[in-house]
Amino acid sequence: MPSFDEWTSAYLCLEERVRDLMNEHCAPTCAVCRRVCCKEHFCHESLDSTYLVRARALVEPPEYSANSGWLGPHGCRLPGARPPVCYEFVCSRILEDLSPAKRHALLVAGSIVPFLGNHAVGKWHLVELDDEMMPDFDPEKEWWRLSVAEAALDAARTVLSEGEPTADGIEAMERVAHG
Repeated sequence: MPSFDEWTSAYLCLEERVRDLMNEHCAPTCAVCRRVCCKEHFCHESLDSTYLVRARALVEPPEYSANSGWLGPHGCRLPGARPPVCYEFVCSRILEDLSPAKRHALLVAGSIVPFLGNHAVGKWHLVELDDEMMPDFDPEKEWWRLSVAEAALDAARTVLSEGEPTADGIEAMERVAHG
């Protein structure tokens, strides 16, 4: 039976892979954009969420800024345990030049971190759990989400690299896309 720390470590490893894929496809556009999408109030969720606070302890974050949150001159300074919205939002400027298949793949990749926490306890997302609810989170029951998310990420990466994902990968992408 996986412990909370084992689940969180697996979550953070997968989040890192999602972050790398999103950066690969978003950073070139973001680097030249004058409109900064990230705002401190988005970052603040990482301070308010019991789960993200616990997970962040495993990633050695830099100091938080009351003015800019985790945002630095070259993007987000938080290595992991980011709020799900950080991945979920993909600017229309990034999406407009992609084929429909690549657009779908990038949006699915951005939905993976939010998917991992869906219905962690009842209707509550993992980042919404408070100290009283956190003991009700069952890592063993939720381990399947990591497997589906891994398969979806591999399939999305394949599509974004001009490849053809497997049938299982397509199914995983659809599962993530529909929550």
